[in-house]
Amino acid sequence: MAELYGALKLYSQDYEGRLPASSLSGRVTAGKNQPFGWAQACAFTYSNYTMLCCSTATSDVSGDAAARGFVSYWINGNMSGRKLSLALLPVKTLLVGEGDDGVDLSNAAYAKTRFSASWLTNHSKPPFRHAGGANYLFVDGHIAWLRPNVVEHFGGRSDPFAFR
Repeated sequence: MAELYGALKLYSQDYEGRLPASSLSGRVTAGKNQPFGWAQACAFTYSNYTMLCCSTATSDVSGDAAARGFVSYWINGNMSGRKLSLALLPVKTLLVGEGDDGVDLSNAAYAKTRFSASWLTNHSKPPFRHAGGANYLFVDGHIAWLRPNVVEHFGGRSDPFAFR
């Protein structure tokens, strides 16, 4: 996840401090391939697709960026295309988290704006992937392992996905 944060920062430096939008065009423009989503844009920037997958997930970054299972992490959809510097509480705002439960469309545009009820209670879901918790990357760049019930109200916030 630290490598992924580095790629997001590099991308943002090239685009006036903005994160990639969760969903991008994915078309060919002026002979250049454009990324399909945020994950592919980061991998293009950093030239490393393996950073898009947790080693315990079943994602396949060598495949089609538009297909399910391309990435095992989601990006906070509320941060899509926004400037990192504008987040009100960067230390308490989720940026990237564990995903790819086999149900979500975990392609290169994989984004979440909240957890569904099943993600907070079903132990087979990604928030329980690592010994009853999961890893999360925050807007300020720190990474934390948290249990799902802690993520829901991290740092006293009612919505850790909130941008402002």
